[in-house]
This record gives sequence, C-alpha cells and structure tokens, in this order.
Amino acid sequence: MLRTWIIVVFILAVSALPSVASDVPFKLERGLIIIPVLLKGDPVEAVVSTGTPESFLSSEFISKHKITLGYTNDGPVTGRNDKVMLFADVPQILVGEQKPMSLRMKQRSLGVMSKSVGREIAMILGADYFKGKIIQIDFKSKMIRFLEKPPIDYKKAKTSVAGFDPVTLLFTMDKPMQNAFGVGLTLPVVKDVSFAGSKIRTLFDTGEANAPIAISPAAVKRLGLDSVPDRGASKIGQIKSISLNGYQIDEIPVLLFGKEAGFDQDLNDYGAVLGIKVLANFLVTFDWKEKMIVLER
Repeated sequence: MLRTWIIVVFILAVSALPSVASDVPFKLERGLIIIPVLLKGDPVEAVVSTGTPESFLSSEFISKHKITLGYTNDGPVTGRNDKVMLFADVPQILVGEQKPMSLRMKQRSLGVMSKSVGREIAMILGADYFKGKIIQIDFKSKMIRFLEKPPIDYKKAKTSVAGFDPVTLLFTMDKPMQNAFGVGLTLPVVKDVSFAGSKIRTLFDTGEANAPIAISPAAVKRLGLDSVPDRGASKIGQIKSISLNGYQIDEIPVLLFGKEAGFDQDLNDYGAVLGIKVLANFLVTFDWKEKMIVLER
C-alpha cells in the first residue's frame, strides 16, 4: 500500500513539472547569456538575444573561416541610396539536443563583445532561431531549458504580484513582424509595463546588458522626464518606479536616449527595452508557441 502511494506521489510530482526537451548550461558574463553551440560539428559560443529579429554571425569568424557571403537589399528598393545587407547561410546549428537548424544570418562585428569576455563569440542567436520554441531561463542554476509544453496553464493561471508567494507575472508578446529576410516571427514586446504610472510598450531583450532598462527619446518625452539627453547622446537617469503587470520596482536606473543616439523607435513599436539586469531576478519563460512570457520568483 505504501509503495502504491509513493508511486502516485511520484507521478503527480512529475506531471506538475514542465515537459523538458533539453537543458543547455549557460555562462552569465558581462551581462550576456553565453551558450555552447555546435556549428557544423565544431564548438563555438553564442550570445542569446531574445529581442533581436535576426541572428548575427561574427564578421571576424567569417573572415577567419573564409565563409562566402551573399547580399541583398536592406530595406525597400527605390533606386536611390539603396543599402546592401551582407549575410551568410549558416547550416547545422546545434544547440543542446535540439534538431540541427540552418539560418540566414546578418554579418556583424562582435570583436568588442569577444574582447570584453576574453574569448571569441561567434554568433548572436536572435528571435528567428527561437521561433516556435519554448525556452525557460533559470538564472539560479545557469540553465536554459527547451520545453515541450508551457510551464503553466495560461487559461487557468492568474498573475500574482508583490505580497503573494510565489510571484507569477504573465505577459502577451505583441509584436508580429517579418525580419530582414522575410521570416515571420513575434518579438517579445509587451503592453503591461508602466513607468511612473504611464504605460510604455516594452521589449524584453536578454541581449540588452548596458542598463536594467533603456528608454527611447519618444518615451522620454512622453514620460516628461527632466533629464533629456542631447541629440546623439545617452545618459543614465532614474525612474521613481516601474510596474511589471502590477509588480512594482522602485528607484530603478535607466539609460535614456537622445534623438539620433541609436534608439529612435516609434512608440507604436516599443519605447523601452527591459534587459538582463531586471530579467535575472526571475525565472523567465519565453513561449514562442503561444506568444507568452512568464516571470516567476
């Protein structure tokens, strides 16, 4: 009888856990999530950037391995000042026990990033790699889990905020788009983030390591912040409070951007980026199957 109860309890415990496809260990260095990747059977390292529509292959890696590049137009073709985008067709990208995957990657210098961590970073894996996948980032155990099923039942689950234990925050990804290669995907942009009481569409990006939150010039203006950066400049400021779907964080540093400083984003797209320095306080799930984000602590 006791043995039967042990079996039942074990089955219930297992059934309550999310279905795990594979675990991939990561290193958190310089605010970057770095994972091991096999590229055509050779070990390399990659940075995980959930907010980047396209993946990137290091131009230094391309040069070293004499990889042939293709090119296409970057943006609409008008016949005047058209830009050319260089890319590489990268086959057999293998992460953990996931199926090998081929991606068309933009070329980008990752020399500064490689220098900051003291070794070569070969690529950045963006939202195009994670399309259709569910990943759970466990910062305590330094593990990324590729899940077969969502970690919770979204229809039954309710957001619980400060004062409750545990805290569960649910967000819907709200940025369907096509990337530069015409691949349809969804960026993890959410509506339910408020800055000092004003809602700003916010991108959740594990590749943002410079500040807990970055705020665009348009969002700086909407929020009525006194500390407006000069054109072409950015500066550190502070927000009295932010609310993540009701979960409040007080006195948080932010990186404010002036016009033409690299974050001239339309507020209909998003006006803020929530980076790794905030996300690392949670168990984070990006569910690209159901277009959901779950923060737990």
